[in-house]
Amino acid sequence: MRTPTNHETRKKEKDKDSKRLNEEEIIEVIWKILSDFRSQWPLRLSQRDKKSADPFSDDVVWIKDRKRSERLIVAKADMIVSSTDVPKQMSPRQISFKAVTSCVSDFAAKGVKPSFGIVSIALPRVSSTKEFVTGLAMGLRSACLAYRICLLGGDTNESQAETVIDFCLFGFADRIVRRDGAKVGDLVAVSGPFGLQASGLKILLEADSTKFASSNSFRRRAVASVLNPVAKLEVGLEASKHLTSSIDSSDGLALSLYQLAEASKVSFDLDQIPIAPGVEKFARENSLNPLNLALFGGEEYELVCTLNESERKLMESKGFTVIGRVAEEATRKMPLVKYEGKVVPRKGWIHLSRDSGKNF
Repeated sequence: MRTPTNHETRKKEKDKDSKRLNEEEIIEVIWKILSDFRSQWPLRLSQRDKKSADPFSDDVVWIKDRKRSERLIVAKADMIVSSTDVPKQMSPRQISFKAVTSCVSDFAAKGVKPSFGIVSIALPRVSSTKEFVTGLAMGLRSACLAYRICLLGGDTNESQAETVIDFCLFGFADRIVRRDGAKVGDLVAVSGPFGLQASGLKILLEADSTKFASSNSFRRRAVASVLNPVAKLEVGLEASKHLTSSIDSSDGLALSLYQLAEASKVSFDLDQIPIAPGVEKFARENSLNPLNLALFGGEEYELVCTLNESERKLMESKGFTVIGRVAEEATRKMPLVKYEGKVVPRKGWIHLSRDSGKNF
């Protein structure tokens, strides 16, 4: 029997990889199958509410409260997996705090105050020590106190090799800031600068921590932004009444902008990208592109949103920066995000992605 050549083996693996789905594609396939029997669910949804119950179309899901039709019951689930979401320098306390924060950040982008949480934790046997579990519990406690969440309970199990935390969050709202509300003429804005987390992640993931040149103060600030992320909940709750659409930037600024544009069927023209202090110097000293750090990093937990021109001064007074404008409807073509006339690649943090795409 002939032994396959290295070229044939690589080609076979490449063919297998081309058939694998990324995170967005997995969700789309699952939801297309589940959505076929929505009309048979015990909790009937009106025609108007069917889209809002689709988890692929927004960051949270919601249904109307049967007893109070004007009130919405809002839910969100997010999963932290150690091999893909957790730098090795993260402590157990930081891991569980991040698990809660990632859910809360989506609530912040929707303008919803969280109320209750449920957590499920799977641990490999090597991590099931009292010290590790105590750290996880302390992180959950700290996060729930910080965001004023009542933790109701959950489940535990043993995993093969991964630490997995699945946090489910619930709340109530009278209004949701959806992804699909942007209109031509709206302004595009963000709640803060970008690039610091991407810089910190590069420092953390490099085996030789001295590879990247930086000042000690920048290094501490960048690393802390990754290890101790905080959701902008109060900012989101206050700003929500002034926004036409919103999303959080946990998947990266560029991808978040595309997700807003695609949901609203519009295109964005940007004229500036706010870059965090120190990032440009860090990029210059390490032969990196600061725009790539700002656009494609992810996990900043900033709000990316659109708003009416009349709200500009008010939102700027609350710390938001206008970065562009909703340019045109995109009914016959794919929505585009452009910066200074150049198309920004649709790239960001997507689990199981086959291709990281082009740099800017």
